[in-house]
Amino acid sequence: MSFTFLIKCLIISKKIGSPQINDILITAVGIVGAPYLVRDEEFYFKDGNLLWFRNFHDDVYSQYLIYYFLSNQFKSFLAKLAKGSSQLALTIEKLEQISILLPSLALQKSIVNKLDLLSEETQNLESIYRQKIAALDELKKSLCRKRSRVSYERKDQSNHIL
Repeated sequence: MSFTFLIKCLIISKKIGSPQINDILITAVGIVGAPYLVRDEEFYFKDGNLLWFRNFHDDVYSQYLIYYFLSNQFKSFLAKLAKGSSQLALTIEKLEQISILLPSLALQKSIVNKLDLLSEETQNLESIYRQKIAALDELKKSLCRKRSRVSYERKDQSNHIL
């Protein structure tokens, strides 16, 4: 990265700002529609292939929108955009066609809390299943080694009998 490039990015950042906590970035080209919620971290971006959602009204919970952008409903909207085009691109004009149902802020937060709990539980179950699969793989290897030993011992015993 050149010094000139960094200076240009700094100038742009001072003009338009940079993403702040709870802003949302969505990929607009390539793997379209992948959302990212900006958290409390050092942040740098320069990609023009992102859509930047910011300055939310007080009645919008950004984490609720993240779950919406991960939903089948939003993915279905993206699939409709893809029909008849050689390269899918998510533009501001296309996003304006979306109507998002926004319940009260309290309900948005409640929904997010429930989805977070489900996500956490899913991750816990996934971890347990991975451990079980690893244990079953070890058991399988152990049984295969034992079977090979028994097979070898039988062969060896049959050679001694003759």
